[in-house]
Amino acid sequence: MNKKIITLWLLCAVTVALAQTNSMSENEKNCYLKHKNEIDIRSEIASEDLFRELTTSYSIKLIYEAELKNICNILEMRKVICDYLQPKDHKKRFWLKKGIIDYYHDSIDRIVILSGNDVSSPSMAVIFKFSDYIKLTPEQVDNLVKTAITHKQILKSEPRKNMWKEELSILQRELSEEQLERFFNQKNSRIALRSAVTHWNRLNENGLTNDLDSARSVNQMYVHILKKQKAADIYFDDENQKRKAWSEIDQFAPLAMNRSYEISKRIVTKKQTYRGTFNW
Repeated sequence: MNKKIITLWLLCAVTVALAQTNSMSENEKNCYLKHKNEIDIRSEIASEDLFRELTTSYSIKLIYEAELKNICNILEMRKVICDYLQPKDHKKRFWLKKGIIDYYHDSIDRIVILSGNDVSSPSMAVIFKFSDYIKLTPEQVDNLVKTAITHKQILKSEPRKNMWKEELSILQRELSEEQLERFFNQKNSRIALRSAVTHWNRLNENGLTNDLDSARSVNQMYVHILKKQKAADIYFDDENQKRKAWSEIDQFAPLAMNRSYEISKRIVTKKQTYRGTFNW
């Protein structure tokens, strides 16, 4: 992230930390002052365990580690305080601790999401993993984090729900054309590269690469496939529009791509001819 965004998020982290500390009730504060040494010892171990658990489960960007550690410290400290506030009533102690965990849940999720982890959807993970490349503004980051947290909550109750339609609508509203282009490039880069290499290998196996430059041809096919993948993402629910977009893109297909298409057509024709010989 650029310096402006980092500064804003560090300020936000400090504000969040202060707000979380101030969220403690007077009873909690008094209890902490009375049993400070014991609480510090117990919560330090628990917070370290929680921090290690989170950083092992997720890839956390360096600029968010201090904030995450601070949240872990406060969360575990407040959980230990519950043991002193409700030493005998197990039920009340349980619900006190659950309320504390729930209170910090979104703050932890925000850091995990900002670090580019797939906790709501692969698309949201791409947005934050490549936030520098996409050039997100602080306002866009804030809005998209809220979206990712909301979608995570929806998927918790409906794990099979496809959120792409909602995500695409939000991304088209939030991002500029240039940012959207950068997002789609990153989202589809792996599949486009694998496909381009597969097409090149097919050409090579059929002896159709002697007059082609491999690096240039693979790159041209990669760019071409990226465009088709973008169209597939945008028109995911409209097959006619998708095929129309693909047809327009294919009009400018590079030479290597057209040669690979011809091989595919020949294979299809052979299969149809083969089946035809058994039609009596």
